[in-house]
Amino acid sequence: MNPSAIPIIEKLKLPGLFKGVAVEKWSSFNFEPDKLTCDLDKVFKAENDDFTALKKVTAGGREVSFVIKKTARPKGAKAAADLLRAPKSLRNFYLAILLKQKGIEVAEPVAALWNKKENIYITEYIPDSLNLYDIAFGKSKEILTDFSARKTVIRQVAEIVARLHKADFRHRDPKAGNFIIYKDSGIYRVKLIDLDGIKQNSAGQQENNIRTLAKLAETLIRFKTVNFTDLYRGYRYYCSAMETDKDQAKKLFAKIERTTVAMRLLTAASDSYKLNDIRKILIIKPSALGDIIQAMPTVCALACSFPNAQIDWFVRPEYAPLVENHKCIHKTIIFERRKLGKWWCKSAAFAELKKLVKQLKKEKYDIVFDFQGRFRSALFARLTGCKKRIGTRPTQELTGIFYTDRITQSAQSIHLVDQFLDMACAAGAQKGQIEFGLRPKQQPADQIQKMLAESQIDKDNFAVFVPSATVQAKCWPVENFAALADKVYEKYKCSIIVVGLEIEKAIGEKLKTLSKSPITNFAGRTDIDQLIALFAAARFVVGNDTGPSHIAAALGVPMVLIFGLTNPLRVGPYGRIETAAAVDAEKRNNEVESKNPEHDIKNVTVDTVFEKISKQLD
Repeated sequence: MNPSAIPIIEKLKLPGLFKGVAVEKWSSFNFEPDKLTCDLDKVFKAENDDFTALKKVTAGGREVSFVIKKTARPKGAKAAADLLRAPKSLRNFYLAILLKQKGIEVAEPVAALWNKKENIYITEYIPDSLNLYDIAFGKSKEILTDFSARKTVIRQVAEIVARLHKADFRHRDPKAGNFIIYKDSGIYRVKLIDLDGIKQNSAGQQENNIRTLAKLAETLIRFKTVNFTDLYRGYRYYCSAMETDKDQAKKLFAKIERTTVAMRLLTAASDSYKLNDIRKILIIKPSALGDIIQAMPTVCALACSFPNAQIDWFVRPEYAPLVENHKCIHKTIIFERRKLGKWWCKSAAFAELKKLVKQLKKEKYDIVFDFQGRFRSALFARLTGCKKRIGTRPTQELTGIFYTDRITQSAQSIHLVDQFLDMACAAGAQKGQIEFGLRPKQQPADQIQKMLAESQIDKDNFAVFVPSATVQAKCWPVENFAALADKVYEKYKCSIIVVGLEIEKAIGEKLKTLSKSPITNFAGRTDIDQLIALFAAARFVVGNDTGPSHIAAALGVPMVLIFGLTNPLRVGPYGRIETAAAVDAEKRNNEVESKNPEHDIKNVTVDTVFEKISKQLD
C-alpha cells in the first residue's frame, strides 16, 4: 500500500533512531517508545522480549488506553531478509487500514513505531471485550445460552473470514484468540486482532481457504461448549457471504470436515493429554501468604487449559481461608506442620502423617506442582504417588530427586507470577490473560459493612493502611504513614483504617497518636476472609511488602505497595509497576533483594507515595 495515498496518516517525531507514523486523530498523543514499554497497566501476553499489553497514553490532559504490541526485529538470516521489506509494525499498520477499507472489521490501527532492533504496533483498546477462547471457556454465559447472541457472534466471525477470502487474503494460522467480541449499544460485535498471520493469497486459493476454516474449527471444537452444529452454522454463513452454490458448498464442507478431523488426529496425543487425561491437579504451596497470592494466576491458567480438571491446594491451616476464596480451587488439603513435625517422637503425630499420605495417594493426581521448592514440599509431592511431579531448576535442599520434571526459569520471567506460570506452561497450559481469581465472600463482606457502620466510617470513602511487616527492613517508618494519612485526609477527606495482626496493634495505636486525621485501628480484628472483603471495599490501600498488601494487589484495587531492598519487579503488583513505591523501582533487573543501601525503604518519601495515590484517584 502506498502511504501517500492515505491522507489520514501523519509522521511522528520520535527521539533517537525511532521512526513512526500514526492515524491523524491520534498523532498528538505521546508515543515516545521508552514511555510506551514501561508502567504497563496490564500484560495480555509475554514471550521472550515480545509482549502485548494495555497502556494509558496522554495528550493535552486527555488519557486513552491503547493495546501495545512490541516485537524484537529478527536476528541472523531472518534479519537479512527483513532488511529488504518494510518494518513489521508498519506492515501491520497499513494492512489494518487496507482491511478496513475492504469492509473487514479489525481493531482500529493507531500508530506504528520501529527502529533497527524492535517494532511497536499500537491499536485501539476495547474495554470488557472477550475473545473466542474466552467464550468457549464459558466466560460469557449470555452468548452460550442466548441462541440469538450465539448466532450473531458465529455469523460475524464467518463473514470476517469470508471477506478476507473475497479480498484475496488468507490467514496462515487462525486461532479463536484472533477474534474479540464486545457489546456495542446492546449488540455483540466481532473484530479481528493480531494480523501477523494474514498474507496475500496465491496459487491454490481454495485449498488455503479450506485450511483457514479447518484450522479455526480445530481450535474451537475441542471445547464442550462448541459442537459441529455451531461449525456448520458458521460454514453456512461463510458460504452465503462467498455466494457459493449448494453443490459446491457440500463438497467444500466435506473437505473442511475431513481436514478438521485430520488436524485433530495429528494433535490427538497432545490434546488428549491436555484436555482429557488431566483430571486432578495438586498445587503444593503450604505457606508464605504473599507467595500464595503470586501463585494464584497459575491456578486460573490451569483451570482454563484443563477445564475438566479438579484443582486442589496443599496448604497450612492458617492460609486455607485465602485459598478457599479462589474461584478455581476445588478443595484444600490441610498440612498441620506444627503437629506433624513431631511424627518421629509422638505416635499421634505419626498416625496423622500416615493419614495425610494415604489421603494424598487416594486422590490419584495426574500432575503435582511444587511451588514451595523445599525438601519437605518435594517429599510430599513424591508421596502422592503421582507420575508427573514438576519443580524448578536449579533446585535446593536436594529437592530435585523427587521431581520428574524440573523447569528452568526463562530470563524474561522476573516476576514470581511468571515463574509459576512457566511451570504450568511446561505441563501444557496456556498463559493467556493474567487473572488472580480472588473474590470476597458475602458473609465476611456483610460483617465488614457492620464494622464500618459501628465505627461510623463512610463505607464509600475509606482507605486501608498496612503499616507493619514481619521483617523490620520491610517496614516504612510509622511516622511516614502518619504524615501520609494527614495529606490523604486533607485532600480526599477519607477515613483511614489500620490492619494487622493482634501483636501489631501497638503500631496502629502509635500511628493514631502521630496523625491528626481520623484513624481506626482494626489490627487483630479481621480474619483473612474479612480482610479480603475490607480491601475490596476500600477506596485505596497503602502497605508494606507483606502478605495482606499482596491480597489488595490481587484484588486489583487502587493501591501503593512500598518496597525497600526487595525487588518490586519480582513481587510487586503484577503488570502495575506504577503502584510500587521504591527507589529505582524499574531498574532492579532480576535480583531478588538489593544490597544497595540507597534502596532502603526509609528513602521512599511521603510525597512519592502520595503522588502515586493521587494519580490513581484523580
